[in-house]
Amino acid sequence: MRASLSWSMFMLVAGTVAGLLATVTYMANRSLERLSRELINRTASQAESALQEHLGPARSGLTQLEFWSQSGTFDPDQPDRSNALIVPMMLAYPQLGIVTTGDAAGHHFMLRREGDVFVNREMRPTAPKRAIVSRFKNGALGLVQIDRVDKDLDFDHRDRPWFKNAINRAADQGPYWTKPYLAHDSKEPIITLAKKLLRPNGEPYVAAVHLFLRDLSSFTERMSPSKNGATWIMDDGRKLLGLPAATFFVDEAARQKAVLSRPDPQGAPVLAVAVDAWKSQAKPLAPIRIEHDGEAYWAGFRRVLLNDKRGLWIGTMIPEADFRGDVRSQQYMTLFIGFFALCVATFFSRRIARGYSRVIERLVEQTERLRELRTDERIEIKTRLVEVQRLATAHEQMRRALDAFARYVPTDLVRELLRQDEAAKLGVVERRLTVFFSDIRGFTTIAESMSPTDLTDQLAEYFAAMLEELNAQNATIDKFIGDAIMAFWGAPTALNEADHATCAVRAAMACQARLAVLNREWAQQPNRRALPTRIGLATGSVMVGNVGAPERLNYTLVGDTANLASRLEGANRFFGTSILVSEAVALEAGAAFEFREVDRIAVKGKNASVVVFEPIGARGQVDPERLSFSVEYEAALDAYRGRSFDEAIARLDRLDERGGNDESVARLRRACKVFRETPPPEGWQGETHLDEK
Repeated sequence: MRASLSWSMFMLVAGTVAGLLATVTYMANRSLERLSRELINRTASQAESALQEHLGPARSGLTQLEFWSQSGTFDPDQPDRSNALIVPMMLAYPQLGIVTTGDAAGHHFMLRREGDVFVNREMRPTAPKRAIVSRFKNGALGLVQIDRVDKDLDFDHRDRPWFKNAINRAADQGPYWTKPYLAHDSKEPIITLAKKLLRPNGEPYVAAVHLFLRDLSSFTERMSPSKNGATWIMDDGRKLLGLPAATFFVDEAARQKAVLSRPDPQGAPVLAVAVDAWKSQAKPLAPIRIEHDGEAYWAGFRRVLLNDKRGLWIGTMIPEADFRGDVRSQQYMTLFIGFFALCVATFFSRRIARGYSRVIERLVEQTERLRELRTDERIEIKTRLVEVQRLATAHEQMRRALDAFARYVPTDLVRELLRQDEAAKLGVVERRLTVFFSDIRGFTTIAESMSPTDLTDQLAEYFAAMLEELNAQNATIDKFIGDAIMAFWGAPTALNEADHATCAVRAAMACQARLAVLNREWAQQPNRRALPTRIGLATGSVMVGNVGAPERLNYTLVGDTANLASRLEGANRFFGTSILVSEAVALEAGAAFEFREVDRIAVKGKNASVVVFEPIGARGQVDPERLSFSVEYEAALDAYRGRSFDEAIARLDRLDERGGNDESVARLRRACKVFRETPPPEGWQGETHLDEK
């Protein structure tokens, strides 16, 4: 409709617009080179300023060490005092990875930061090749030592480049920057700023601050001059120290190989082309234009002096396509006059057709959103056409109805029916799922202490928080049972078993973490109460599908796995835990989480016993003390099952000595004492019978 009315007017002015476009393009190409040179120079200046700021903490840190040394505050032969001075400085300047000192006699001091742990190494001439290594953390009350060991170490700081060059350097020459080299311990590429200082007794020694080149790469990756541009740092030998964005390398292997190497035509071809072109030109500071794989680039190089003989080169490269946008903006502004004539010519011819088609397009958009069950946003539709307005009103009523309906039915289920293009019908299928069951501990007592309005409002906050965490892990919410929630993973959309078990554990731990925050907030409000919640998870085969009558269906599951999840939720009360999972869950989610085996239980209504576990955190992120507690508890549990009750009690007593009031420890000790007096019968497998749900 719009095209047929606009075509004639468009052709009438097309010739004029084409001529104007040719003129503007010619003028823009002339200004392109001038603009590119200005941009590359400005970017190089900004990168140089940022690099100086990035390296500044190294100079500041060395200056501070010199001041402390001159004032007698700092003495590397007193490591505890030195650590107390240097740790705050390293915390203030994250670039400072290692601080070392050493003298010609063989005294050596090193402090290295590894995350939130600091490693201190001392070596003395009286025991060469022998190092005292201490690890400690910076706590609220000062430095807290973690461990301290003596170890043989094939290391002599007097052989390192930072010492050999700085110790013979005249005092008026200032600090000395080394060439990049490999660190002795980690073999990571580093660069060092060192200077000869004097102890309080006048004896000379060298203090050095080491910067890891990985930090330079982090700096250069952030210094992208444009959307697809790159900034990198080289030494005078054209070896890469700070790498540009990953897109300038063929793959990650080429990127890892690039540090302390010249740009490789196979691994980083465009960088190699730029560096080769730069070295071949007579003026090294002038921007250059290169071409690679049909793309044009502008590159510039700026030297930053470190000391009298050594410096770093900042390379900057921008694809020409990135700054063509500014030129195109000028083209568009110029062409606007020509296109304005075209717009005026076609405006009135399109106006009438648009009045009819726009509202139809919005109705189509609304229909598409409803087909995808995206009912949370209303599309405003207004028209003076009565019939279309009635259709729009019917659409809005249908959106509100679907939005309300989606709060009762799992949205994924309806989407699956739409995807399969079939109606809901009675029937279930057998599928292996992970079932989630939660309940509020002592809810009846809590409810009696609150008004109905306050209770309803707080439950709304509680359910909203729980559902948010469950939905974040793609759970299917089955139903609310009073204050309880039942959910599951693996249907209607099928998931790998390990995936749905992992999602379930992650959701359960996220719910407890979220409730811990909410309970602290609620405890401070007079009309709120803490809502401690227990959660049970079980994985197994169930029958899942549409249950009910043909005119009223409920998508749910039935089977022993759901009953087991409910029993595990209740078993938390017996063991003093907040989350219990079945053995199948622990096995399938074991790659992502650490678990503590709690016991083997026989729940009410089941003849066979099941092993239950408590998730204690994501794998690799659990506090070592808690992991140690879990290992010791499981050792006590093994002794208990092996009828070694005295050994089990001894291990449990040691757990009590480590602090805490763990109900599972107390329960297991009571059982050990009972069986020590009255041994269990033959065939006993260490199971605990729970007679309550």
